[in-house]
Amino acid sequence: MTDYRFIADSMMGKEAKWLRILGYYTFYESSIDDIYLVELASKRKNEVLITRDRELFHKGVDANIYVFYMFFANINRFIDSFKRFFSSNIEIDFSKTRCPKCNGKLIKVLFKRKIKQIIPSYIYMRYNIFYQCIRCGQIYWPGSHLKNMKKVLAGEISEYETHEG
Repeated sequence: MTDYRFIADSMMGKEAKWLRILGYYTFYESSIDDIYLVELASKRKNEVLITRDRELFHKGVDANIYVFYMFFANINRFIDSFKRFFSSNIEIDFSKTRCPKCNGKLIKVLFKRKIKQIIPSYIYMRYNIFYQCIRCGQIYWPGSHLKNMKKVLAGEISEYETHEG
């Protein structure tokens, strides 16, 4: 993984979560102003603005910042384009994963009994490895969602096949 850091616009929530899970620092807020994003990216010279908004893309280019423009809303195509654009071999590694909710760092839970009251009992019984966000406290474990994400990354399934129903 490289040292890329990202700023995602309000239309890129799903992609921001994926980037965080892949270990990339990704600033994202669902109701952020485009002008603020351009100003933020201008101040943080090492960060890439990710957008699906053509107008924001042009504002970013005019402000001489790095912009990754996505004109489609599909995780598989996003991942494919991301790999090519950033020459990145991406994988999910919990030691690098950031919290999908708040972008905080995750730490491994050493004693699972400490989180017994926080997680569902069937999860507690089924899994032995847990991670917790140091910022928001959210608990994560390597369950079926992780397996499906790895299949999406490998190109074995589309994001739509990961949802039941």
